[in-house]
Parts: sequence; structure tokens; C-alpha cells
Amino acid sequence: DADGSNLEEISGTVVAGGNPSAFAWSPDSTRLALAMSADDADTEELYVVARDGSGRVKVSGATIDGGSLSQVRWAPDGTRIAYMGDRALAGVNELWWSPAAGPAASVRFHPALSAGRDVVEFDWAPDGSRIAFVADTTDELFELFTALPDGTGFATASGSLVGGGDVLTRFRWAPESSR
Repeated sequence: DADGSNLEEISGTVVAGGNPSAFAWSPDSTRLALAMSADDADTEELYVVARDGSGRVKVSGATIDGGSLSQVRWAPDGTRIAYMGDRALAGVNELWWSPAAGPAASVRFHPALSAGRDVVEFDWAPDGSRIAFVADTTDELFELFTALPDGTGFATASGSLVGGGDVLTRFRWAPESSR
């Protein structure tokens, strides 16, 4: 409960040394998305559980050994869950989505990043029409990008930057999702 009473474990059984690291409530508050190391203490994957902890389903598909996930966020319509993680290349945080209903291959929102590059922030448009994210794609140049909810329609939103310029990692969508 909100006052801290009636504690209830919702993550379910996890392997020794495994832990939940990030979570997010679904838009309708009936489910939780959990980034956790449930099957292998060194590898985090994405799970969805009902609010009472029942019905845990792995939704992220296979991940690399030692992979970690962070910044879990549901799409406004509750059909997809976006998250950052080093799923394809160790130490490189990329932006992925998985269907909330369960197991399927995760989809990257952008072209593959190379070593030393990362997605550092992201957010869904309020109407769910696009996702925006800041990524270091070229020699410490941070730019703002957008993509459609299915991972297609990748576009640079920040335009041309002055030499040595960067996009700040904090950004906000307009309330009507137009910009």
C-alpha cells in the first residue's frame, strides 16, 4: 500500500545473486515491467508481471551474457515497452522495444551503434506516435533522434549542430506530440 503496509513480493523467484534493477507501471496500472536478472545473475532481461506478481512473462527475448537494462518505459497505449540495454554489443547502451504481451525478439529503434557510442535518454511522445532519444553516434556528438513505435522511420530531429555542439540529454515533447 502507499503507506508501506501490506508488502508483497512481485518479482517472483530469481536466481541466487539476481536482482530487479528497474521497473515501470503499465499505463493502466495492472502490470509491471521489470528489468532483472532472474535466470542468470549476470544477465538482465525484461519481464512483465501482473500487479500481484502473478503471470511473469519474459518479453525481451535473448540477451548477451552480462547484458544490463535500464530506463524501462511503457508506450502510452500499453502494447510496447522501451528500454535501454547492451543487448547486442557489451557496454553499448542502445534503445530497444519488446511487445508487452510476451516473448518475441526485441527490436532496436535505430541503426546499430558501434563501441563507445550510447543512447543516454529517451521518451515516448504523449500520444505514442513516436519515440525520441539522445544518442552519441559520432565521436562524442550527442544528437536528438526520433523513430516510429515499430522501430522504423528513424530520423535526426536535432538538425545541424555548430562545431563542438551537442544536444542536451534532457528534452521534452510538446503536449500534443507535434514536436
